[in-house]
Amino acid sequence: MSLEPTQRPKFVADVLLDDRELAKRGVVRPPGLLILRSAFGDRRPTLFCVKKWLPSDLHMFWENVNITFDNHYDDAAIPRDESAWRPPLPVPLQHEYLSGNLRESDVEAILDALRPLTRLDL
Repeated sequence: MSLEPTQRPKFVADVLLDDRELAKRGVVRPPGLLILRSAFGDRRPTLFCVKKWLPSDLHMFWENVNITFDNHYDDAAIPRDESAWRPPLPVPLQHEYLSGNLRESDVEAILDALRPLTRLDL
């Protein structure tokens, strides 16, 4: 989080998702712990999440536990009613937006172009 917000997605891709880069920094990812990029329907600027699958005897309650790490955002800008829940952006598109490489209008134009080709409304 000491990096500029637009530099964080690159750090996630280049370091956090690469076990060799983590090891260079003295970090060994435990077996069964996943670090992955993610996106959510409320459009929070999620950088990555850490996922741990739970033992199968707990699956009747929960299958996994996730901790998400979001880029800085104004919490008041995220709606909390049903209008917040839209299909999540494809993760690579979200990260390009968070990196400052795309404007919101660019993202909407790409989604509009993809809609006839995919079923984003599932």
